[in-house]
Amino acid sequence: MSGNNQFTNLIKNGAAIANDTLTTSGNLTITGTLTLTGNSVGNRLALKSNTTSARTVTSAANAITYTDFYYILGAGAASWNLAGISGGSADMSGNIGLTLTSTVYWVGGSGSWESGAGAHWSGTSGGTPNADFVPLATINVRFDGNSGFTSISKTVTAEVISIVCSCYKHGLDRIFGRSDSG
Repeated sequence: MSGNNQFTNLIKNGAAIANDTLTTSGNLTITGTLTLTGNSVGNRLALKSNTTSARTVTSAANAITYTDFYYILGAGAASWNLAGISGGSADMSGNIGLTLTSTVYWVGGSGSWESGAGAHWSGTSGGTPNADFVPLATINVRFDGNSGFTSISKTVTAEVISIVCSCYKHGLDRIFGRSDSG
């Protein structure tokens, strides 16, 4: 979007592609509801400024899922506490006035880093897992005594080529290992 814009409602539904983006070169005012819906955990939506200066987004209400933010200043009557939204939210850089997912905890014992239905990521240590969330590189992940590992079951399997994260292990001997099958 070019320049400053005002909308009664603004709706952006993300496509089934990685890196779908809504970019603004000016401030946005939404007098009704700002609806940002990323397609899925793997096909997230991003709301971003076209520069490294934060653009103000003023809205009366928010309905946001699977969305990440770059250089956005959240304002208006809407809640900008997005840490608990479905699919999580990530502070990709330079945001002001938004509470975004910054740290998640592994729960439920052994499993897959990316799993949806058998989710292992929670907003609190030992908390309820969010089936629609997989941490991005900007989110701290923690493995602790409430992660549910046992002496014989303490494996986290990742189907990705690499994991870039701030990983913390509290009182656990070994978290990550590599297994080559060929």
